[in-house]
Amino acid sequence: METEPPHVGCYSLAGSSFFAALAASVLVLLAAASALGQVAGTGGTLKGFRIPAEYYPATFPGQTNQVLKTSVSGMKARLLTNGLWEVEGLRIESFRQDGRRDLEIHAANCLWDDLLNAAFSPAHLQVTSGGFYSVEGDGFFWRKTDGLLVVSNHVVSILNRDLLAAPSADLLTATNPPPAATPPSTGQVVRITSDRCIFNSQSNLLTQMGSVVAEDQQMKLSCEALEVRFTPAKRLKEVRAERNVTLLNKSDQSRANSGVGLYLITPQGESITLTEDAVWRDREDRQEVRADVFTYNLKDKSIRGEGHASMRLPRGSFTQPSLMFGARPALTNPPPVLANDTNQIHITAAVLTMLLRTTNRPHLSAVAETNVVVLSPADATRATGDKAIFDEAAGRMELQGRAQWEAEGRLVKADTLSMDRTNRVFSGRGNVFFKLPLLAAGQTNLFKASTNRLASANLFLEVLADEMAYRTNQLVFQGGVRARLLDGAIVLGQLTCETLTARFTDRIDSLLAEKRVMAEQYPPLAKQGRAVTNLLSCEVLSMKMSESGQVIALVAAENVQAAQVQVRTNSPKPVITELTCGVLTAVLLPRAGVVDKLHAEQNVEVQQNDKVARGQDAIYIAQTERLELTGHPSAQFTDGKITDADVLVWDRSTSILKARGPYRIEWTKPKAGTNRFELFPKKPASVPTPVTQR
Repeated sequence: METEPPHVGCYSLAGSSFFAALAASVLVLLAAASALGQVAGTGGTLKGFRIPAEYYPATFPGQTNQVLKTSVSGMKARLLTNGLWEVEGLRIESFRQDGRRDLEIHAANCLWDDLLNAAFSPAHLQVTSGGFYSVEGDGFFWRKTDGLLVVSNHVVSILNRDLLAAPSADLLTATNPPPAATPPSTGQVVRITSDRCIFNSQSNLLTQMGSVVAEDQQMKLSCEALEVRFTPAKRLKEVRAERNVTLLNKSDQSRANSGVGLYLITPQGESITLTEDAVWRDREDRQEVRADVFTYNLKDKSIRGEGHASMRLPRGSFTQPSLMFGARPALTNPPPVLANDTNQIHITAAVLTMLLRTTNRPHLSAVAETNVVVLSPADATRATGDKAIFDEAAGRMELQGRAQWEAEGRLVKADTLSMDRTNRVFSGRGNVFFKLPLLAAGQTNLFKASTNRLASANLFLEVLADEMAYRTNQLVFQGGVRARLLDGAIVLGQLTCETLTARFTDRIDSLLAEKRVMAEQYPPLAKQGRAVTNLLSCEVLSMKMSESGQVIALVAAENVQAAQVQVRTNSPKPVITELTCGVLTAVLLPRAGVVDKLHAEQNVEVQQNDKVARGQDAIYIAQTERLELTGHPSAQFTDGKITDADVLVWDRSTSILKARGPYRIEWTKPKAGTNRFELFPKKPASVPTPVTQR
């Protein structure tokens, strides 16, 4: 009774016990072949040895020209014992049903077993398939009934990439274009080596096992087992790698590892899918990508990670350290970066796509999509967005869609946030929201937390704008700028303009607001139950800051309009004082934040209710509480006016207005009330004070 080994197509690579048993059986037969080859034959030598051919069944009744299926022949053979033949010059051919040759097998010598209908030998074997692929190795077993071929040692397979990558129309057909007239160049082939292999022609499956290495000019893959599956037309359909899979990109020495790898050819191109603990790393282990599934596109040399995708990069790869992630001194000889090194940024997303380095593309680029999170453990910063784009060549990282960056109370939001290492810019575009605790404002890096706390830890600066750009010593907001100073939830002041620029060295040095500037200050209740609100509008407002973050000087220019509104708890009517001029300069006390000196120039006008004073120049000294108007000063009030004076001096402490030099006064005594000229009243008057003439 004829005994057949089980059909190999019914087993997966995981069936190691089957392969072990099959390999053991083959080794026994090969040992027998080696021994019997030394035994003298029982018959003479037969030239032109041939086994009866096998044909395909007739496709219609009465068919006479049957198609040849399998042919086994040898140059000569010698009959041994028990149905064994010692064959020299073995040639095995198999054909497809259309008559085209499918496989051709050559071996210098073998034993043919009539009972098993099989050939086996420790000799070298060569297998070719119409120029599409070839297999060779030492020691083999071939069975005629199902075309099973086992090669036991030193297996080398060659796959022709150009002929394997057929158009989609030919993938599953039984017809092939004729093979190329010339052998493929080295760059067109994939070479696969392994310890052993099994080929099943019926299932079109080649399985290579043991120290498998597959490589071409660009890639190198290694694993423990490799399944190569062909279409009926012997086109490559897929390649499956299992156990300790490593994929090496030769151009940059980056590598990917996984438990399983699947190579596919589709009409869109070639791809390798890696699953089970898939991870990619660059040559120095400085960059790493992980995902549930990796898809490597061989055409554009890209990796797409899906499911729990994450990326690890050095902080300097895409961002300028002094921008988003805090300042750090550069090291002359930086140490190698390990996987747990805190000098890294970590990115997680639903999907990560990375373009690998090639000869014509020496830099990496990557795109992270859906629920993107960027972390920098070194300075505890966190950024999120719908999409992130990384460009190593440009040194740029961009967050798109609800982009947000935050760290220790510092917060930046925008439609798009961009970190540009080359141009040293951290910028935001569209609906920018910026929040900074003032305790961090006196630092070299505006985006680095401070250890020096101001009087109130609840003081925050909030800015809304269309765009922002942060450079090494400058922060610029543009388009519909609205800045607020808050103490917790209490608004202390507000500034609106078109452009706001903050300049700083080791602290904030100055602020510059431009175009349609409007500033409002809302201080808490003052003495005697007074609440004072200061308003200022102009085209240009420049502010100089103290080391503690207080405004110590300001200059307002172009169409300056200032107002002060005092509301007393004991009076329902507010006191409103207005000032207009061309240029207004104010010097403030460093710690108190109150005005020490005011200087107004160019068409100065001061108005309080129905009283108005005018001149070309005005100086107010807070210490003496005196306002001095020059440049053809004049004053107008309900009961009269003063003109043609050299100088008008108003003493705020006494509410007395004096004129120096020649002047002209027109005054009508009121029927009742007072003739006090309270331009800037300090306190309610108890006794009327007459206008003093000189």
